[in-house]
Amino acid sequence: MANLDFISRDIGILIVDDHMSTRDLIRAILRSAGFTNLFLAENGKLALDILKHESVGLIICDWNMPVLNGLE
Repeated sequence: MANLDFISRDIGILIVDDHMSTRDLIRAILRSAGFTNLFLAENGKLALDILKHESVGLIICDWNMPVLNGLE
């Protein structure tokens, strides 16, 4: 695993993907690296709703999703 010591473990991270298994996998990887402030969304519209209320420093986003895709 890459050395991530330069990143604060309390940074807000938003994981956006329409596949629950992918969201769960990315969340598990980030948790194993010590990150705890994780937010999940299944499309871009829900991600925008989260961004209105939460402090997020990193977004991991799929491009091809229904409702509102990652590019929009």
